[in-house]
Amino acid sequence: MADHVQAAMFERRLVMLSGEVDPERAGDVVASLLTLDALGDEPIDLRVDAHSDSLDAAFSLMDTIESLGVPVRVICSGSVSGTLVGLLAVADGRVISRHGRIRLGEPRDSFAGRASDVAARAAHEQQRLAEFQRRLAERTGHPLEHIEADMQSGRYLGADEARAYGLVDAVL
Repeated sequence: MADHVQAAMFERRLVMLSGEVDPERAGDVVASLLTLDALGDEPIDLRVDAHSDSLDAAFSLMDTIESLGVPVRVICSGSVSGTLVGLLAVADGRVISRHGRIRLGEPRDSFAGRASDVAARAAHEQQRLAEFQRRLAERTGHPLEHIEADMQSGRYLGADEARAYGLVDAVL
């Protein structure tokens, strides 16, 4: 039955992203998006009710969406949080359900090794976070400092607040 559902979703050019998203799960969604891009010229709908703390997962999805030859509409059907908020910064259409919510939050990562390796990795991750925040600031029109503060505080936004903030274009 799962294959039948997947085939029906592909026919409608719909990709679902739900639950906790790690780089492996993001890779599966990237493969689906690339396949749909190759199969036609109609827009793709990406329905999201998911969370991720991974910049790797977010950048993989964001870069793919930006590189596709067809528009991708992101539909927040529940909640979008963590680094997946970045999908709203690159989507061609951004919609949220009436009871949807968005949580701005900083990514979490852990790594071990020599002190110098950990320091170098932390500096690299900080640069990536700054790039992520810059992209959100550009799309929403908010100052970078505003985005940084909202991510640090873990700010929640309801549907109307997300539209006023500039993260979505419409509320269903």
